[in-house]
Amino acid sequence: MSTDKYTSMPQVDEVIADRYRIENKLGEGGMGVVYTVRHIGIDRLFAMKVLSPRLSMDTDYQTRFMREAKITARLNHPHVVQVFDSGVYKGLLYIVMEYLDGTPLSELLWTNRIGGIHEILQIGWEISDALGAAHDIGLIHRDLKTDNVLVEENPVTSQRRCVLLDFGLAFIEESDDLGRLTRDSDTNVAGTPLYMSPEQISSAALTSATDIYSLGCLLYELVSGETPFEGGDAVTVIKVMTRHLFKSPEPLRHKAPEVPLPLEELIMSMLAKDPSLRPDAHTISRNLRDIKHLPETGRGGSLLSREERQVQAPTKRDDNLQDTAKFDRSKKKQLQVCRIGLWGLELGEDHELALASSGFVLSTIFDLTQLQDIDLLILGDATLPDIEYLAQRTGVILYVDAGDIANAMPLLRAGVLDIMPHDAGINEIVKRLERVRRRRQRELKRNKD
Repeated sequence: MSTDKYTSMPQVDEVIADRYRIENKLGEGGMGVVYTVRHIGIDRLFAMKVLSPRLSMDTDYQTRFMREAKITARLNHPHVVQVFDSGVYKGLLYIVMEYLDGTPLSELLWTNRIGGIHEILQIGWEISDALGAAHDIGLIHRDLKTDNVLVEENPVTSQRRCVLLDFGLAFIEESDDLGRLTRDSDTNVAGTPLYMSPEQISSAALTSATDIYSLGCLLYELVSGETPFEGGDAVTVIKVMTRHLFKSPEPLRHKAPEVPLPLEELIMSMLAKDPSLRPDAHTISRNLRDIKHLPETGRGGSLLSREERQVQAPTKRDDNLQDTAKFDRSKKKQLQVCRIGLWGLELGEDHELALASSGFVLSTIFDLTQLQDIDLLILGDATLPDIEYLAQRTGVILYVDAGDIANAMPLLRAGVLDIMPHDAGINEIVKRLERVRRRRQRELKRNKD
């Protein structure tokens, strides 16, 4: 093998490693080029990803690339792209994978070519089954999204098969759109804002639960037409990432009213902020398989098509989200998170983001089963019996008009920890919540002792 070092990428008709002849270029980005290549010895077509000279000279990239390529090659699963070979050619790192002729899931979504809930359940099952096999051998994708799922269609049977791309190699990808995850340095994390888990954003250690959160975002998008925190034109990268960190997604039924309740509950559980509360991939695949056998009608199990559910087509994503987002771990403030439930009121987005920056995670409460997931509950409007009942189960704060504070004594006797006027400024709200949180923690500690 020649020891010459490349300063540019290989060209069509060039032979790599004495056996792979380049036939054409499939795609190109800042991190490298993907080619179709033909193995000279066995006359078979493959896909080859070649890293740019800049990355190929990075010793850390070299080590991670070769290690993860070998591990990924062990993952023989019908819904994961198969890796066959990897190496270094004239200083350039390359990996050889099976050649797939299909359509990205993102394209099927945007062109309304996904059938209905049955097909979404099948897509989710295939991806979660692939994740389960990968997680069993310690592989974490780290960049799961619709762009990284290829859908092949059998021309004879018209049956579709999903194949997960770039498994375990997500760190070598770069973003020229919304869908690439890159590693910038040991203290910076970058990624796909619409699908990133809270732990990715906060530069915490990544586990298989990271892929589960991203899968939850993907399924949420397939069902409703948009990702959990997509928003409108004014939404920026920082806002999206802040919402992933601190804000609960809008219940899926608000965007897709006929979604089967078990499917909604499963997807929302995958979007839990705490990684330990998310189900594992094997549990998800079993649940999706079971949901496919639900009856055809009713809130508990409607499997209506996208058209029948009248879900609007996804809106164009904001250009502000095109850039790769970066956070510096060394500058991140460590917050003690307090989960705040809102019952019977809404706070403005400015209030929500400001509270989130102080460690208060806000979520809307719709039923009593959600009380176990919060630390404090802010009530907007409730009767005295309701207040007494709720105060026995969690810490209660009442949000009232300024004139009603004069009648505070019965409310305090009912168990309310604090009463805040509607016109309270954000600084005052933060101070009161901090005080109530400390008092609540002391009470819980005393009860435990």
